[in-house]
Formats: sequence, structure tokens, C-alpha cells
Amino acid sequence: MLPRARIRLLRRVQREKKGYILKRGRNCLKWKIIAVLLILISSTAYAEKIKTYYDDAKRGWFWFEDPKKEEKKKKKPEKKLVVNPKVLKPEYLNNLTAEDFRKLYEKVKSIAVMNPTEQNIGAVVYLTDFMRQKSLNFAYAYQNYILQHPEYDMNRVSGTTSWSWRKASLEREERMKRYIKLNADDIGLFFFASAGCPFCEEQSKILKFLSADYGIAVKTVTNNVCVPSYPNCSINPVMFERFKVETTPTIVLVYRDKNNQPRFAKIASGLVTEERLFKRIYLYLRYFKTGKWEINSLFDDSELQKEKDLVLRGEK
Repeated sequence: MLPRARIRLLRRVQREKKGYILKRGRNCLKWKIIAVLLILISSTAYAEKIKTYYDDAKRGWFWFEDPKKEEKKKKKPEKKLVVNPKVLKPEYLNNLTAEDFRKLYEKVKSIAVMNPTEQNIGAVVYLTDFMRQKSLNFAYAYQNYILQHPEYDMNRVSGTTSWSWRKASLEREERMKRYIKLNADDIGLFFFASAGCPFCEEQSKILKFLSADYGIAVKTVTNNVCVPSYPNCSINPVMFERFKVETTPTIVLVYRDKNNQPRFAKIASGLVTEERLFKRIYLYLRYFKTGKWEINSLFDDSELQKEKDLVLRGEK
């Protein structure tokens, strides 16, 4: 008889051994199921592969096929540029503006350049001739209008020959001189100079002639020393700052308006001839008196005639 303790130990060992076997059996079953599933999947794929080969058995196992050729896309035939025939009709062209016709002409010419067919070149030639005829018609109509309205004809005052132009130019200069002389009391010149300036010396001589010819008062302003040759000279650096004079010689025109208020205009910087000076004096003088720049080369003499009459009557 075995002791009870030993019997209990044996029973315990038997129970543990039995549990291990059961656990191992469960694990084996699990792996068996996975293996069966893998076999089913692989067999199905293999069967499909075999089925594919057998279904296509007519071609044979070593059948060779040429690779499929890619179909070449058919190129669309290029459209040749052709001028629209409707643009060659006068009833169409006569309704265009000059700007629209210019755009049309450029378009037709570009078509002819890219596709110089006889039809396209003929269209360019036709439009060129049409444009030439329109230009001539405009020129004749413009000339006719000027002839019928001589107040707009510049040739009536200057002529069409070289001697007539010289005559008209001299006449204009005489009018300018008379205009300056009639208004000499309303204007004056500030002559900005400096000692040791050779250009100032030459400009002072010109101003003396200008003052003697037209009766215009000249006052010399220096910022350092008065030179005896400078007319009516005074030292006044403040005047240089007021008129922003940076170079010498500089000449400023002074005009006295109807309200006895001065107006100023810088008319020369650097050495300037007498002819150019008197033209600038005339230009600014007329602007100060009329409020407008003289655009027409021959101005209306009505204003000049009025002033002449005032001088003759002793009213001015």
C-alpha cells in the first residue's frame, strides 16, 4: 500500500500531464486549420492557372504572337490661310473706320506672308490700292477746304518760296520789336551776375544794346562785388535766394500787371544772344498780357493797333 501523500502526488502529476496534452492538442488543431486554408487557396489559384492554359489550348503552348502595333493618330490636314473674299468688296470696306481698316490690312498682309498664294497676294494689292485712293481723296478734300477757307491757310502769310519766307520772317520780327517797344514801360530785367565772370561781362554788353534798342530797364544784382561795367548794379544775396539763382549770368523778366503787381519769369541762364533774348521777352510779355501762349506764327494785329492808337492820342 502506498502512502496517501504519494498517491495524491501521482494523481496531481497525472492531471497536469492530461492538461498539457489537451492544450497541445488544441494548438495542433489550430495550425492544421491554417494549413488546410492555405492548401485550398493555392489549389484554387493553381486550378485557375491550369484552366487558363487549357482554355487557350488552340494556340498551343509555344504560340508566338506579334506585339500589337500602336495605332498612329491621323494628322488633321493643316488649314491653309485664305483671305475672306468679303473683305474685297467696296461696300464692306467703305463702312470701316480708319482704325478698323488698318487692323484688317495688317491681318490680310500677315495671311499673305504665311501663305503667299495668288489670291492672298491679290487681296493685299487690292487693299493697298483702296487705301491709296482713300488717301488721295482725303488730300484733295483737305486742300479744297483750305482753299475755300483761306483764314486757315498759312501760305497766305508766308508764301511758298524762299524769298517770301525771309520776307515774312523779317516782317514778324518787326512786329515783335514794335510790340516790345510799346510795352517797354511795363517790363524790366533783373541781371544776376558775379565778379570775375567772363560770361557776365559779355552778357552785360548785350543787355546794354537791348536796353538802348527797346527802352527796357535793366538792374544788375550781384552777391559779392559790383563791377563798373555792370549796369545799375547792387549787392543783394537775398535776391539770389528768392529767385533760386545758382549760376551766373541769369536773367529774370519782371512784368507789372494791371493791378500794379509784379510777375516774374526766368528767361535765361548762361550767355544768351540779343536776338534770342528779345524773342523770349516778347513771348512772356504776350503771355502776361493775354494769359495765352502765342501758337500762331502771325498773331492778330487788333491788339497792337489799339495800343498804337493810344500812343498816338497821348493816352499811353
